[in-house]
Amino acid sequence: MFNSNECEIKIISRKECLDFIKLYHYQPGLPAVTWNYGIFYNGIIIGAIAFAPPSSPTIYKLFRGIFKKKTIFQLSKFALSHLAPKNTGSYALSKCLKIFKKERPKIECIITYCDMERGYKGTVFRAANWIDIGLSCKGGAQAYYHGRKRITAREFNRFNNLNIKNHYRKEKRTIKIRYIYLFDRKIHDFLLELDSNSVKE
Repeated sequence: MFNSNECEIKIISRKECLDFIKLYHYQPGLPAVTWNYGIFYNGIIIGAIAFAPPSSPTIYKLFRGIFKKKTIFQLSKFALSHLAPKNTGSYALSKCLKIFKKERPKIECIITYCDMERGYKGTVFRAANWIDIGLSCKGGAQAYYHGRKRITAREFNRFNNLNIKNHYRKEKRTIKIRYIYLFDRKIHDFLLELDSNSVKE
């Protein structure tokens, strides 16, 4: 049974976060810039959370006139091990958000994505008061692979050598549910009316 007194959130190194993500997340990698946290239960790491700037630049269009660019972040990775008791996810996520906000007071909004095609519906996010703002669009490249090496579409597009590009295979972007977390609840109702599907990603 989950005991909140035994659950602790700590800042961890990028390597520690990446090592955990490789074991427990279906996409074993991290963006270039991340803020990393570990979820500990009885002193043992059972989860990892990584925040980053938004992976899709077009997401800024969704919040144009509402938030400044530097106040929007993305929950890039969130993974739990099989040792995590039930209800750990929503509690640890809420606690981690408070810590992240304290460290970066100007944050106003955090976005994340749940991959429907992999069976994720965002139960943890709904339990932690995140808002469903609609679906992202299918198609395009989500990432590229060379053997087991995975790079982002942005990194792939930086290659000028066609011979290098030809060795990579494309992973198509899947449909995902977009969730946002608002630190200012005053605009909660406004964003519920947001026509999120008008912005293509």
